[in-house]
Amino acid sequence: MVVVIRLSGNERSEFALVIILYMGMWAQHDVLTYAMWKCAITIVQLFMMMIMMMIKIVMMKIKRCLCEDDVHDVDDDDDDDDDDDDDDDDDDDDDDNDDDDNEDDDRDEDDKYHEFGGNDAN
Repeated sequence: MVVVIRLSGNERSEFALVIILYMGMWAQHDVLTYAMWKCAITIVQLFMMMIMMMIKIVMMKIKRCLCEDDVHDVDDDDDDDDDDDDDDDDDDDDDDNDDDDNEDDDRDEDDKYHEFGGNDAN
C-alpha cells in the first residue's frame, strides 16, 4: 500500500515520500520510521533553503559594497584635486607666518637667558 501525502506541494517531496513508503513496506517498518524519515527530509530541505538564503544575502551585501566603493572612489578623486589646490595656497601663507614665529622664539630665548643671569656681553 502506498500513501502519498502532499505536505510541501513540491513534486520532489512527493517522489521521496513514495520511495520512503516503498522502502518502509519492503522492510516492514512501522509508521514511526516513516515519520522519522519525513522529518529528516523536511529538516534537510529547510537547512538547504537557509543556506540558499544566506548565500543570496551575502551576494547582495557584496554587490552593494562593490557599488558603494566605486561611487566613493569617483567622488573622493574629484574632492582630493580641489583640496590639494587650496592647501597649496594655505601653505604659502603659513610659511610667511612661520618666519615671524621663529623670530619671536629667538627673543624669548634671549629673555630667558637674561633671567638666569647670563652674560650680556656674549
